[in-house]
Amino acid sequence: MAKNKSPTRGRGKTQLTINKNIDFYTMQTDYEILKNICLRRKSLRKYSSEEVLDEDIAKILEIAHSTPYASGQGKWEIIVIKNPETLKQMSDCVKQKINELLVDV
Repeated sequence: MAKNKSPTRGRGKTQLTINKNIDFYTMQTDYEILKNICLRRKSLRKYSSEEVLDEDIAKILEIAHSTPYASGQGKWEIIVIKNPETLKQMSDCVKQKINELLVDV
């Protein structure tokens, strides 16, 4: 098993982690996977009435919480709404506000 060294380089708090067992082929593969995901991303306009499993929601939240944010403050939260009536009410509110904004243009 390789040892990871984390020496501080230069002045300041910048940390550089050195791993002697870097697999550049795997890194390229990971890059290609991420690139393909980004290129195939689509905006959804129609949604299924099928309920999203709690396990899937947990996976999505895990990824979302691990992403960086601009302020660095972490003062945001993700709210999961599963109630169809609440979702419909929110959708109606957004549509109404968009129509109001378009009238003002």
